[in-house]
Amino acid sequence: ADWSHPAGTGQRPHLGADRIGASPEDIGSRSRPVPPAGKSVNFHSRQSNIGFWVTFCCHSEQEVTRKSLGPPDLPLKSRNRSVRQLSQSLPHPNDSFQEPFREMESIPTRNSKDSSEMILALACEQYGVVGRKQLLDLGFDSEMVKKRVTSKRLIPLYPGTYAVGHAQITQRGWWTAAVLTGGSCAALSHRSAAALWGVLPVPGTIEVLRSSSPNRPNSKLNRSDGSPALTIHRSRVFGPGEYEILDGIRVTSVARTFLDIAPRLSVRKLESALTEAERLHIVQIEPLWEAAIRGKGWTGSRKLRQVLEGWDPRSLDARTDLELAFVAMCREYDVVLPELNVWVNGFLVDGFWPSKHLVVELDSQKHHRSTWQFNRDLEHTLALEEAGYRVLRLTWNMVTKDAGRTASIVRRRLEDEGRGSRAT
Repeated sequence: ADWSHPAGTGQRPHLGADRIGASPEDIGSRSRPVPPAGKSVNFHSRQSNIGFWVTFCCHSEQEVTRKSLGPPDLPLKSRNRSVRQLSQSLPHPNDSFQEPFREMESIPTRNSKDSSEMILALACEQYGVVGRKQLLDLGFDSEMVKKRVTSKRLIPLYPGTYAVGHAQITQRGWWTAAVLTGGSCAALSHRSAAALWGVLPVPGTIEVLRSSSPNRPNSKLNRSDGSPALTIHRSRVFGPGEYEILDGIRVTSVARTFLDIAPRLSVRKLESALTEAERLHIVQIEPLWEAAIRGKGWTGSRKLRQVLEGWDPRSLDARTDLELAFVAMCREYDVVLPELNVWVNGFLVDGFWPSKHLVVELDSQKHHRSTWQFNRDLEHTLALEEAGYRVLRLTWNMVTKDAGRTASIVRRRLEDEGRGSRAT
């Protein structure tokens, strides 16, 4: 076939018109048209209600032309076969046409698998939680984050924080999400910080403290699915020296935590928390005194100083909340503290005054409500009394709800040495 313009016509030759309706043998026996050197041809076929067309795209300065391949009265099956045979007989584009696409493929792009591995690696360090800002810092854009949220690969927790893959988040995962929501200048605080330090039980609402203008109010986020609510406190007096990193979570220091929880706790519960902190070796009295003095004028600072003034290291021997409440009762009503959890005549007793031969047993409902426990306690009491010791049994309600009357009973028992005379 001649690829040049016929003289004086100004038109391109009608290619392939003589092949319409030809058999595969006829088409294969004829020579295929070869484009000139340096040019490539791409042939596309399409069907319309007018006829069948083949588009010849010549990579040159000449425009794309379309030519009819045959009369419309040709049977549809024959026309489909003829167009398919013609397209098979035409030359494949040469290498010069494919080269630009090879260059495009060499451009590095973000692999979906690599992106997922980056997110997973970050989530493994943060209890299965990631922050939106962290993802943007890794190179993800807003559209990529949105697609992962839509496909449930990222599960929203709080604004700007997500769980990766599932929403079965541990308590530390929720704490991490809360701190990420608060921002780079936020830390776990108040009761939540005390729970992370191990001195108070886990509260229902997560609390975060961040450095901010005092004119901005605290914000609270409630979730309708039963997940922990979030309260963000703002303070202008909160610096780098007042937080630490514990288990990978930014949390207020122990001293700042006690200063924040003091207004919400009673003196007895604050003493119990302080005793637990001493037992865990996470606090020293001097930093607490400094925080209480530095926070003079804050709500709760006076209560914290009161607890520090009356704290007795012997309360470290207490093992249960009832024992801590008994120590607090003795301190509040000026009752001499006994030795806690010592062995007397082969039995481990809760409290003992050696010089008075007086034993105190604290019966909580948690550890003394079964029939077997009741019978065992009775046997221990009879054995101690037979050995010459006096035994006083107190309950939770007697120590906590009727502390004044119970303290008077203990004080009278101590004043009356009774008949006991046997030492430990």
